[in-house]
Amino acid sequence: DEKGTILHERSVSARHYERTAFSRLGQHRKQGGSFAQVLDTFHYEQVAELVAEATKFQAVLAVETVGTINKGKYSPGMNRRLSYWPFGKLQDIIAYKAQLTGLQKPYSVYSATVRGLCSACGASNANGEQHIALEGPSYHCGKCETRGNSGINAALNLARRAKELHDKGVMAR
Repeated sequence: DEKGTILHERSVSARHYERTAFSRLGQHRKQGGSFAQVLDTFHYEQVAELVAEATKFQAVLAVETVGTINKGKYSPGMNRRLSYWPFGKLQDIIAYKAQLTGLQKPYSVYSATVRGLCSACGASNANGEQHIALEGPSYHCGKCETRGNSGINAALNLARRAKELHDKGVMAR
């Protein structure tokens, strides 16, 4: 918001959102078209919602920088499925739509710098210390005893890192 607060409200749980999203993907797929077309449609719908919300608050956006998957080590069928994965495409769509509506280009934050941090106290697994334990989709911080969803924890750390860059006057690239 205008005070620099990190906005992270969600009216439904992450699990419910995931089920709803995959259900909608399945419905689109039944209407015809290739998986790639269905995925593109889904991405554009999600980005439209994200940018509308960000525009409402004049928010600074952040996206996680992801690498690539080495497709050579899987079976031919799995390699084909992985080739549908739109690495970087979603980030490009978000950047395009954000700038089109007058928002700043999103900050791109490397995921390794935000995954192993506790969003509550800032503890990390650096210097041989083992404060953060990832347990499937959950995490536990041994320093402050916080437990939560590891994806939400990473998203909060991602937003905090982007805010730090924004406050320092670093421009998104």
